[in-house]
Amino acid sequence: MTAAGAYVSFWKARPRIRTPAGPRAAYALAARHHPRFKRAYRVALDEVRTPELLSKLGAAVRNKSVLAVDYLIPPFDPTNPELAARWAQAYEQLEARYRSLLYESGKQELGRLRIDMSFRLQNPYSLAWIEQRAGNLIQAISEQARHNIRNLIYRSFADGVPPNVVKQMIKGHIGLLPKEAAAVERRLASALAEKVPQARAAALAERYAEKLLDSRAERIARTETIAAEAQGQLDSWRTARDSGYIVDGTRREWVASSEANGACPDCAAMDGAMTALDAPFQTRFGEVLAPPLHVNCRCTVVLVSPGDV
Repeated sequence: MTAAGAYVSFWKARPRIRTPAGPRAAYALAARHHPRFKRAYRVALDEVRTPELLSKLGAAVRNKSVLAVDYLIPPFDPTNPELAARWAQAYEQLEARYRSLLYESGKQELGRLRIDMSFRLQNPYSLAWIEQRAGNLIQAISEQARHNIRNLIYRSFADGVPPNVVKQMIKGHIGLLPKEAAAVERRLASALAEKVPQARAAALAERYAEKLLDSRAERIARTETIAAEAQGQLDSWRTARDSGYIVDGTRREWVASSEANGACPDCAAMDGAMTALDAPFQTRFGEVLAPPLHVNCRCTVVLVSPGDV
């Protein structure tokens, strides 16, 4: 597959976006890693679906012990050997994807700049970034799962949803955003209002939740792969600078597609913005070191020598 073809298939861009060769190559690299990132993310989601937790929540619903729900969903306890092992496996899955993409991106960028030196991940830039991104992703999943389950339990009492239906729905809610969880609840309520049998209504709603969960995994995987690719590129520039291959005064320029070709107004406004190699860009959302600016961002960054500024 060509770089341009990979770029379009990865972002499913409509209309086709005309992008310089450098950014196209970056998106093609991210596209190759995207399926593995998505699988790793789904593994992390599955780690919060423990049978013991579902059983306790079902008992809480049957006993109408709403206030006990908070105590049944404890934060992740690293001292628990079983839970620690499960979360360690999910963490390693994500970390491996970050390492692979950062390495390939840094190596590819040095080759594109025709700099004869090797790129390694044993530098403070890549190591710190990998640890922060992988760990934060899993923690966010855990907190969101707790929030969604609590909302579902409370709504079940308010709407009179039977306990067996609630138990079936918990699995589908884990990992969804609040607005997505609410959408699933509305789908379930609508089916029950139309006199659809409870088991059938639960199955339809759970299928819808799984679809939303898959879409969320897709969005996050796309954004995470582009973020890792951008960081690998930046780390290679820092490595080259520290070795004397990039001269002082070299700056970075934000490159975005035009609004007519698919860029959002926030990204289009950043097009052409410049900053120093280690300095963040000033955006409407605050300081951003490198793309992505938002979920599904298509932006990239290029180097600009002092004489070209």
